[in-house]
Amino acid sequence: MLYYHMGEYKYFKMICPKCKKEIDDNSIKCPECGARVGRICPNCKTHNVISAMKCKNCNYVLLKTCPNCGATNTAKAKTCRRCGAELDVKKKVAPQQTQSPTVSNTQDSPRAIIESMPKYEAIYSTQQVAQQKLKDAILDENKKIIAISGESGIGKNLVIKFVSKELENSGLIWISGQCSSYTKSTPFGYFQDLFLTLFNLNNFCIDMNGLKTESLKFFKQEFPDLTNDEIEEFINILYPEKFGEFKNIHTNRERSFSILKKIFYTISSNMKSVIVVNNFDYIDNMSKEFINELLSVPEIFMNTTFVLSFEEPKSAKVCISHSILNENSFEDITIAPFSSDKLAPMFDKYKNIDLNVEQRNTITTYAKGNPAVFEQFINLVADKKKFGMPFSVPKKIEDVVFDRLGYLKSENHLAYKVLIALVLLGFKSNPVILNTFNNIDLEQLESILNTLVNLNYIVQISNSVYEFKSLGFWKILQTKVKADEAVYNDVAQQLFVLLQNYNLSSLSVLNHIAKDMSFTQQYLTIWTTVVQLASYIGDIDLFIQSQKQILEIVENNTIKGSDTIKKNIYVQSGKLLEKLNPEEGLDFLTNAIKTGLVGKYEEIELLGYIASCAMKTGNYYGVLECVEDVLDKLDNPRSLEYALVKSRKLKALNQIGNLGEVVNLAENEIIPVIEDALSKKSSSFKMVSEYDVFESWLSVLYELVKALTRQGNSRAFKVINEVFKILEANDIQDKQFSCNLQLELALANTIRGNIAMSNKILNDIFEIYENSDVINSFVVSRLNLISILNKFFTDREKIDVDELFKIATFADNIDDKFTKNISKLLLGKVVLDTVSVQNAISIYTKQLEYFANEKNSIGVLLGWYLTAEATALVNKQQALDIAQKALGIAQKPEICNHYFALLFNKLVCKIYISNKDFESARIYLDRALTIAKGYELKYQLAKLYLMSGNCLKETLNKTDNVKEVLLEMKSLFKKSEDINAELEISSLTKDIIQKNNELDMLCKAYGISL
Repeated sequence: MLYYHMGEYKYFKMICPKCKKEIDDNSIKCPECGARVGRICPNCKTHNVISAMKCKNCNYVLLKTCPNCGATNTAKAKTCRRCGAELDVKKKVAPQQTQSPTVSNTQDSPRAIIESMPKYEAIYSTQQVAQQKLKDAILDENKKIIAISGESGIGKNLVIKFVSKELENSGLIWISGQCSSYTKSTPFGYFQDLFLTLFNLNNFCIDMNGLKTESLKFFKQEFPDLTNDEIEEFINILYPEKFGEFKNIHTNRERSFSILKKIFYTISSNMKSVIVVNNFDYIDNMSKEFINELLSVPEIFMNTTFVLSFEEPKSAKVCISHSILNENSFEDITIAPFSSDKLAPMFDKYKNIDLNVEQRNTITTYAKGNPAVFEQFINLVADKKKFGMPFSVPKKIEDVVFDRLGYLKSENHLAYKVLIALVLLGFKSNPVILNTFNNIDLEQLESILNTLVNLNYIVQISNSVYEFKSLGFWKILQTKVKADEAVYNDVAQQLFVLLQNYNLSSLSVLNHIAKDMSFTQQYLTIWTTVVQLASYIGDIDLFIQSQKQILEIVENNTIKGSDTIKKNIYVQSGKLLEKLNPEEGLDFLTNAIKTGLVGKYEEIELLGYIASCAMKTGNYYGVLECVEDVLDKLDNPRSLEYALVKSRKLKALNQIGNLGEVVNLAENEIIPVIEDALSKKSSSFKMVSEYDVFESWLSVLYELVKALTRQGNSRAFKVINEVFKILEANDIQDKQFSCNLQLELALANTIRGNIAMSNKILNDIFEIYENSDVINSFVVSRLNLISILNKFFTDREKIDVDELFKIATFADNIDDKFTKNISKLLLGKVVLDTVSVQNAISIYTKQLEYFANEKNSIGVLLGWYLTAEATALVNKQQALDIAQKALGIAQKPEICNHYFALLFNKLVCKIYISNKDFESARIYLDRALTIAKGYELKYQLAKLYLMSGNCLKETLNKTDNVKEVLLEMKSLFKKSEDINAELEISSLTKDIIQKNNELDMLCKAYGISL
């Protein structure tokens, strides 16, 4: 990701907002902590950050905000999940909070701020070229993630097998696993399939005790680093049978990862590994997360390459994200459909089928360059020939498969039933498990399997394992075999009974049958078992998905204890989703409380999770609501716990701009209680540790600093200094926290007007932390914003649209909505200077609408100020109305924004001066001066001194003491000059020189020497 900083463009990766680790720009989940950070637009497939309301490419609505309560809802929601309000009806709100004073909207902004992200465009290759590309990539030590794409049946596996065969003497071990809908609903599904394949194990087991005994010997010899207990746990991954509890799921996940990392460490220590992930789109999340774990182990990373296959063109960069990977780590290969010339030789394999040119052309056309589809068309013609049917083929492969099933049923009914059983067993299976199915013996089964192989339904991939011709073919068969309901039900019922005699590697087959056959109680039991198995192995995502399935069953059927079941699901999945998908977690946790089955203290705990979800989704008023609910349930309003809970408000209040409320709460109700507890040591820490209290203290002080800084309150400098002393006294080496404090110090200097100092701090930050994780994307975005604000003070005329555009684009890419939309407001300022008033007002109006909807007072106040300033050029009365109304908002106790109060007083003063109402102007000027002096807002104070001189100039014709007035003007200009001697702002220097020149001219006009 390119970002703009200090006039330079540099490359920078996206940062996870939760764990702050670098991740790829197109990540869906953070590979480090699992937090969900992105989503794919269902309309155009463009990657968007998780909190994006609309797709940045096509503007497709991804999330909706309730106009009534501000809650975030899914795009398909018709009513708000929290308050029930209709989401498609715009709600009118009170003007003083969410509507800007009316300004005529003339036209759209002259330039869109955010450009569309480029879509991935695949480069298609023939099979032969794809083979060479794959071979070169495997041998390239820099290539770590290789994506090979092509529609199902196009030959991806053939390409991989060809290259593995060609490189069989190159010291490589090829390890392959299949992803499917079955592995996705199996704990650690992909890697389970990979190891079953690697060790040539069946997907069922008759004698678990015997397997454990034999496996202990084998794995102890092959992987000496594994303990006996770890080997047993590994076998449980292959054939899950141990039940776990929700409370241990994270610990169990780490145990499973640790065991498999040891295995891969041993493998990669001996030779370079090529790990093939077939059909990566269906990979389970635990396996995907484990791939990132493997990339984090240097020894494994150096000696491992991943080959991922897809049915649609896709870039490898979108699939695997890790800070260790760079642009050269990826290779994309896409196999093109076969040309007619390439398909033509395939007719020679079926010489017994006499086809004329027209018939050949028909098949070639319908196959659309897919050899596997082509083969099914040919086989349909062969099937028809057996029955003496004339040539005719449907256009769609689905209809071809359906017709072929009909002929198979007529020709060999038993083979037809076995095929249905194989379809139910999965894409890949060991058919020996069917040796008692339908009373057939092993010899009959082998004969039937040979028949199905010859008919091109399945292919034998090892002595005992068969798979379907392609994944796409299997998926079509899954649908089509159900059309013959009587036979399908017969096969499914037999298989359901048969499979329960074995220890299965996956319950997916039983689950699939139970659902199709409406075995409600068995379906519920199976999913309940999957939940327990997933808990023990640590498959968090499957745990959640399984609980959702149980929830659906319970809601649609009469189940004993359903209310308690639902409550437990809401609680457990809600807690997990708080980290993975806070938007969804919010729904689950809220529903848990709505059941009425949670006790007081459990509800307090859940409200904490809900507040966290609300904070992550930008629902800051939801955070405040949760905190208030918790406070109402606490017994002692003077306790330390009460103060700590109340501190959870501060960040949300800062986000909406209620700075006065932050300062009041922090200084009067929270900090004194925390400092008192810290001074008394152990006697105060009954329910919370001293460490946690200390951390909370620093966090509260930081939020106080942010509020004071944005207020324009000079006490920010004092508090920042105190916090740095605390860090030093306690030898705290938290670089991220120190960096954030320095950013606040830079912003405080910007607001004061000490731009040189602000720029120095920004440059120091970049130099000190440039090569560390501290300079994450959010720090860069804040650096950019402060830099551009500084430029508005010093070199406004040098700022162009492109500069603001790049800052806004970077902010948008990392979901920094505040910086993005403040940049858009500042763009309006540039447009005002270079284009027209109406164009600027148009931009301001749009941004005011955004900040009003977000209920962000800082954005709204800045928008109102810029709007009023521009409007004053065309309609002074309207500008005056806007400024005075906004001044009232800025001075509200909960907002208490001194800086904006000063700006609006100053603006009102200017308008009154232009109207020749000097008496009114003087009132607002004095108010502005009081604020500037009281909070040491030096730049504004210097400007106000110049304005005061202007006001005095207008009294010259009405006074007999001209010399005294001129002397007072000179004194004011001198004060401004003295301030600027410290600030050294060139634009202010020009203003002072101009005013002094005007003073000299007045002195000459009146014949007075000062």
